[in-house]
Amino acid sequence: MMSRRALAPGLALAGLVVLLAGGAVITGDRGTPSASSTTTPGGTSASASEDPHALTVADVTRSLQENAGFMPLANFENLRITISPSGDEVDLDARPNLVLDEHSFLLQSGSDALVAAKAIIGWYPTVLQVGVTLEGTFRDAGGGSSVQPGVSVTLSGATVLGWSSGAVAEPDPSTVLCYADTYAINPAIWNVLSAADRGCLAAPTG
Repeated sequence: MMSRRALAPGLALAGLVVLLAGGAVITGDRGTPSASSTTTPGGTSASASEDPHALTVADVTRSLQENAGFMPLANFENLRITISPSGDEVDLDARPNLVLDEHSFLLQSGSDALVAAKAIIGWYPTVLQVGVTLEGTFRDAGGGSSVQPGVSVTLSGATVLGWSSGAVAEPDPSTVLCYADTYAINPAIWNVLSAADRGCLAAPTG
C-alpha cells in the first residue's frame, strides 16, 4: 500500500504548467460509486458479506453510502477502493465529475476524509489507517491533460478515535487536513488558494 506521504514528492511534475485558475474546471470521467466499480488489490470486485463488519470492497462501499449524509459535500464519484492484504489499511481514490474551484476541491476532500473515517475506523476492527485521495484532470499550457492526485489525506485509527472520545476536538472539512496524520495538496491547487482558503495549513504537504 502506498502511504499518502509517499504521493507528495511526485505531485510537482517537471515541465508541467498546470492551469486551474481563470475559469478552468477540474473534471473527471463520469461514473457512480457502486460495488461493481470498486476493486480489491487483485483488481476484482467483491460481493457484500453477511457479516456487516467483514472487510470487503462491497461492504466498505455500503458503509460509505450509509454515512455520506454526514457531510453534504462528500462525493465518492468514480470510486476505487483498495484494501491491504493484512486488512489494516483502506485506500479510497475518487475523481469528482465537477468541482467549482480549488477551494471547493479542498473542502470536498476534507468531507470525503471525514465520511471515510466515520464509516470505516472502528466499524472494521482490523483497519488501522484510512487514506483518501481526490483526483482531478489537470490541463497543461499546451492544452494536454492528465489525471493526478489533487488532495490526499491519511488518517490513523488513533487520530480518529481521539476525536470520537472527545480527547481532541473533531475537525470540520476546512480543518481536517491540519489534524491528519499526513496530507498532500497538488501544487496546482495550493498555489492559487488564498490565505483564507488555506486557513490552518502552512504548506502543501504535512
